[in-house]
Amino acid sequence: LPEAIEIAVVCTAMFNCNPEVKDAPVDRPTDDAEYKRVILLKWELTFSAAAAERCRTLIIPDLGCGVFKNDPVVVGEACGRALHPYKEQGVFSRLILSTPSPTAKKFA
Repeated sequence: LPEAIEIAVVCTAMFNCNPEVKDAPVDRPTDDAEYKRVILLKWELTFSAAAAERCRTLIIPDLGCGVFKNDPVVVGEACGRALHPYKEQGVFSRLILSTPSPTAKKFA
């Protein structure tokens, strides 16, 4: 067998902006500035947790941009802004964008 590797999973919940989702309430802030601020904070906390776990490789999804219908441009820009300080410091050695939804190009 190949050598075992240690992994860490950091889960982050994103807002639901889709009233068609019946098992989760729409919880997006009505104020756009607050929506953007909290999305940035969610990414900052996600990357902080990954750094605390000494993760070197991150697999980053287009979080909340599928069925929850968050704006992929807003989510992607916040992801990039939150990730920037870690990139500058070389904290993470490999980033993989996992964006299977049709919004992938807007997110990236």
